[in-house]
Amino acid sequence: MDTGRTSRHLSSNVTIDKPGGGQYRVRSLAIVLSLNTQPESAGELLAGDHDDIVAFDADGTCRFVKRSMSPVLKLGLSSL
Repeated sequence: MDTGRTSRHLSSNVTIDKPGGGQYRVRSLAIVLSLNTQPESAGELLAGDHDDIVAFDADGTCRFVKRSMSPVLKLGLSSL
């Protein structure tokens, strides 16, 4: 299904700390590139800092307890 927009996400500089209580703090730099797939497409390049708390539930699945993202850069893109 074509939604008229496509995006890709990249996480880098990932650090993991264990503050206790069975939880983990995961921090990373997130970069998102999104483009319209229509003629004369435009899009955005976004960068931000993720700061997440995750924990494993009883069946071993990792779940977000808290998720936050602080934007640090937003650039508009246009077709050539």
